[in-house]
Amino acid sequence: MCKDVDRCGAQDHDWSANIGECLALFTTHPAGNGNNRFGSSPGYWIGNGRRPMSVQNENVNVTIYKIPKKIRLAETAVSKITHAYMPKDFYDEFELQGNKVFARKDGIFVAMISNGELNFKPYDRESLNGLFRNLKAELPEEYIPHSEFDLCREGGEYHAYITELSSEDKESFEEFKNRIAKNSVDFKADSVEYSTYFGKIFASYSGDFSINNSPAQKEFDRYDSIFCHAKRKSDSISVNSGEHTLELKLSTAERTAR
Repeated sequence: MCKDVDRCGAQDHDWSANIGECLALFTTHPAGNGNNRFGSSPGYWIGNGRRPMSVQNENVNVTIYKIPKKIRLAETAVSKITHAYMPKDFYDEFELQGNKVFARKDGIFVAMISNGELNFKPYDRESLNGLFRNLKAELPEEYIPHSEFDLCREGGEYHAYITELSSEDKESFEEFKNRIAKNSVDFKADSVEYSTYFGKIFASYSGDFSINNSPAQKEFDRYDSIFCHAKRKSDSISVNSGEHTLELKLSTAERTAR
């Protein structure tokens, strides 16, 4: 939450969603000029040129980028675009309506709302190859998009994205689209206010983050799952799958599995 906002990016993605077995969704600000470095790290797809302010509550993510005006040390160029990886032919249904996207993959629903118009770049196999350049084996054909996949936002000082997910066990796709269309959205220069099923989420590039007008949590444990619970900078970490356990002692570089 709000991690390293405005720093030059490395190999990190601040948010992503796994929509299906061969389908992920994420946004980045490309490192470089936004027209090359497709396989670089950081580059067009990997990491960020500048890191955004990104927060999440339940199944809603708000991400805000500040578009650079000047290069920094070690930069040769800065990109004026941000973009989302959204291969149209991987979704069962896909609708682009100016600054809104509605998409369905099996029983998973996606809505993305931007503070500016979204447009696909023409299909570019060189750009696509950059996504898969580190694979050790040949990529199966069904994992390769064959139509537009690079959804871009260009122009302006701040680029904001609201992404909300849902599923068919909660509502139909038509009900989802109708609900999202009725949600209140307020984009200011560097902030977002969005009202949805759990109430109102507010986020600003400066790091303000609230839910229903109450400050929201921005610091969490390093691991918090059914397999592992560990505080940040914990010296001992235990990972338990039920049948097997991995014990890590970081200060002495000890690893025990049983």
